[in-house]
This record gives sequence, structure tokens and C-alpha cells, in this order.
Amino acid sequence: ESLAPLRGILEPSSGGTLGGLDLKGCSALTSLDGLQGLTGLRRIELDDTNRSLADATALSGVSGAIVTLTTHEKALPETLFQALAALPKLRLKLIGRGIEDFSALRHLKNLAALEVERGRGPRASALAPIIGLPELTELHAPSNFLPPGFSGVANDGTRAQITVRKVQKKLCAIAGVDLPPHLVKKKAPKKTASTTEAKEQRRHVNRLKKLLR
Repeated sequence: ESLAPLRGILEPSSGGTLGGLDLKGCSALTSLDGLQGLTGLRRIELDDTNRSLADATALSGVSGAIVTLTTHEKALPETLFQALAALPKLRLKLIGRGIEDFSALRHLKNLAALEVERGRGPRASALAPIIGLPELTELHAPSNFLPPGFSGVANDGTRAQITVRKVQKKLCAIAGVDLPPHLVKKKAPKKTASTTEAKEQRRHVNRLKKLLR
């Protein structure tokens, strides 16, 4: 099912602007069609009943929305995360003590921020799927989810500043995989023959100017 019957009712011109949307419990929902007008949407609440949601393209015009997923499952839902890839600059918050499989994160090339709350973290490489996420700039997670040497969310809830690119590189080393393009330091372009010749010509001109003074 979709939310198509709400099309028009929620259009900004109809005074139906929403800042938050709670879809928890909507197990029959497979598409967000009908929400195209909610460009001011900032928060979306989801849970395990939304695992069948397969189409979120209606919200492709919503940038920077915070999506909170509360789950009791061990693995993040593949279909749902493929759908969430439609939201630009997505900010994702995961709540669930039993999450062990984060592989569905690989679909979120659009992910700008990730927060993992209350997870056990079966191993330091649990968040390895974030390696290939080029837009990820914010990461908040318990220390047991992170590679050795990185501090995460402490027991008192305080957060340490985590350098995402350093975490991604360390996870690459642990997994024994090559760095993806966004982690490879770009080399400075080599000087071409024409560039060298131009510099030499400028030097000669400067010498002549000094001689003519």
C-alpha cells in the first residue's frame, strides 16, 4: 500500500506541512507515494513493521531528514535501506540492542550521519559496511563498534569526536580490502614540459628586466 490518497492534502499550498512523520506499525506500507509535497519533513520514525517499505522516491526532494529506526532484529532490513537511498543527505539513527549485521548500510551512498544507540557490537569490524559511504561525515557509536584506538559514546552518554575517514581507513585495514576512491589521497598533477618551459621563460624575462634597470 501507499499514501497516495493523501496526495494534495499534505501539499504546502493546502496548509498540510509536516515536520515529522511516525510510520511505526504501518506493516502494509510499501511506498511513500503521496508524500511528494512534504519538502519540509525533518523527522521520520520507523520500526520493524516497516521492513516491506520498498519505495521512498516521493521524498527525494527532502534533504537532511533524520530517520530513526527502532529494531529488535539482528540484521538491518535490506529492502527498507534500499528505499532510504532515495533521501539525499540522510541522517540515520539506529536503536536496537541486538543489531549484529549492518551490511544493509552499504546501500546508503547518500548517508551523511549515522548514530548507533545501545548496540552490543559483536566485533570491532561490525560497521565495516560504512567503508564505501563517501558522503558520511558524522559518526556516533559505542566504542565496541569501532576499531581499536577510537573512542565512541561513553557510558555517561558523552560523545567523542570521531574522524570518519580515519575510521573508514582502519576498517579497510582490518578487512584487508583496498581503499575506495573517496579515501584515496589524490596525487598532485605532474608538471608537464609546457609548464616547465613557461617557468623558464618567466625567469629569462625577469633577468632581462633586472639588466635593463
